[in-house]
Amino acid sequence: MVLFVLGDKQILNRSRMIVNQLSLEYSVKIARNYSAAYRIIVEHQVDVLVCGPSEVQFHQNMADAYRFMESARRLKRYEETPMILISDVEDPSSYCDQNLSCYDIIDTLAIEHRLCETLGLALRESRCKHAQTCAMPRQDKMEARMLYIQNQNVLYPVKCAEISHVQTLKRGVEVSLHNGVKYEMHYITLQQFLEVADVWYLQQCSRSGIINANYVQSIDYTNRVITMRNSEQVAIGSTYMKTLHAQFPKIQEVWMRKRERQFILD
Repeated sequence: MVLFVLGDKQILNRSRMIVNQLSLEYSVKIARNYSAAYRIIVEHQVDVLVCGPSEVQFHQNMADAYRFMESARRLKRYEETPMILISDVEDPSSYCDQNLSCYDIIDTLAIEHRLCETLGLALRESRCKHAQTCAMPRQDKMEARMLYIQNQNVLYPVKCAEISHVQTLKRGVEVSLHNGVKYEMHYITLQQFLEVADVWYLQQCSRSGIINANYVQSIDYTNRVITMRNSEQVAIGSTYMKTLHAQFPKIQEVWMRKRERQFILD
């Protein structure tokens, strides 16, 4: 996962294209303030942190970024995590480099030119460090992402990659796996489900449905129907037609590339 902590609207807008491109290959989260960011790094494993000015429109807001990075470095699992700082304030004592071990410091005016390349290098370095600490071949993190479904006193661990599609019920959602097994999750919306699953290949196609790009057999845009590999059909909502038509080929292409290198060490 890559976490962007960008409260400044101008910087967030200038980084939006890079964030959108990155989200096709990685799980990406954006936090507007450092309180929310700290909760994310505690609850999730973040591979690269991109920190910038918080929502307060003064140079003093960079102090929040420094405090956040200090707090992250105190956590054992983030001792060597690449941290990229976006800042236009001076650092005469090289505190970010020497004390916070920043991977790179990028001026706000150079975001479009440097951030994409720097992120690529940081992600490769992060993957190499992970590979060196694992004796077994690395399985893709998106493949290993788990969803825990609890019905009364029974909890079912389900791999997100095995989900075929999800559809709404009266008081929750029905999760269908590609092998035909179905689970009900009560008192949860589709949006909440996507946030819990936190994987890019699950895409909402209507107000009542989500599909997994890997298990789509065909899409009938004329009749607004998606046929899954297990022959089940999911309707396409009219407001989701344009987005699905534009994004799905890219999503499927990226997914297939990730499947091909699933058990290959980078």
